[in-house]
Amino acid sequence: MRLTYYFAQTFVVVGLLTTLLRSTPVVLRIQVWLWALSVGFIAWQFGIEEQLDFYSNDQRYYSFVVEMFSHDPLLALREISVVSAKAPYTLPAVVLTLFGIHPTLALKIISLLSLLVLSSLVLNSVNTRSLSRQTRMLYLTGCGAIGLFFSVLALRETSMMLFTYTYAFGKSAQVRILSLVTVYLLRPHLAVALIVAEFVTTIWRWLTSRRNAGYWSVPAIVLSTLTLGGVIFSQTIPAHLEPVPVINSFAIAQMTRFFSNYVGLQFLTVPESTVNFPILTLVLLRILLSETFVVVTVFIVTSILMSFRLRERGVFALAAFSTYVSVVTNTDFNSFRQNIPFVPLIGILLVGMIERDSRRAPAIRLIT
Repeated sequence: MRLTYYFAQTFVVVGLLTTLLRSTPVVLRIQVWLWALSVGFIAWQFGIEEQLDFYSNDQRYYSFVVEMFSHDPLLALREISVVSAKAPYTLPAVVLTLFGIHPTLALKIISLLSLLVLSSLVLNSVNTRSLSRQTRMLYLTGCGAIGLFFSVLALRETSMMLFTYTYAFGKSAQVRILSLVTVYLLRPHLAVALIVAEFVTTIWRWLTSRRNAGYWSVPAIVLSTLTLGGVIFSQTIPAHLEPVPVINSFAIAQMTRFFSNYVGLQFLTVPESTVNFPILTLVLLRILLSETFVVVTVFIVTSILMSFRLRERGVFALAAFSTYVSVVTNTDFNSFRQNIPFVPLIGILLVGMIERDSRRAPAIRLIT
């Protein structure tokens, strides 16, 4: 496909979305326009095919899956499993290719749509018309810089953000079950972390039914779920991977690796051979895409300081995130991308904790 045709398709998508979003908050349309500029710049800078190696070559695999399903669905079904195909992300992109959309652009459109739906849910939860407050809310829930960054890539991160959020705040059983199944198809161990968190939350509810939680609760939740994550990984480890020995010995190196993951600084503790960018570039990237560092760190500190006010969704978020961090820490595929699915959940809870403390928080609406 020629670059001009790729740009033309992008322009048409922007026009359609701008029209559909004309009665929504302007910040959503701004997201669309910034997405279009970024998508166009990446394609112009690297080329339509070469852009698949920008940031992560996982994009090349997803584009391959979409192309395969587009050209020969029966062969694709025989060769690629539903889980490995990441069906909830790639199959909607296949539908877009039926209208002539380039496979890579189709994946980026699905990423953008996931971000827009998530952003709408976040904004509806606080019900504000202030552009400055809307912008702050999107930043604190990962729908700002980092959400926009991943929406311009052919990666599934924004979809995982969306369905992790809908599982956590879904009001109906149907919404939650569908979200959990979708999360499993997108990343199985993320779904396992959510299930573990439900179990831990049930225990916490029982322990605190007759007395308030103390300052011990947050460290206890974090350490117990870090251990649970290590146990889960050790029992499900693929034969070609070697686990980090976290169960028998909580050595300084292992604990440093764990807690660097908490704040999106994984590059400090992984082998240099697995890092494709210079340290300075990685540091600058963390500053630019600071949600994973700022939001998670402030949430942990606030949870400790306000343990006596910790609610069930806060316990759930801590337990799920710690379990997930523990599992992914044991693998070589250890990047700050691993934290991103939880940023919307953690961010919205953080806002609620801070605003409740100032006695002016609106109620967070559940997803019907």
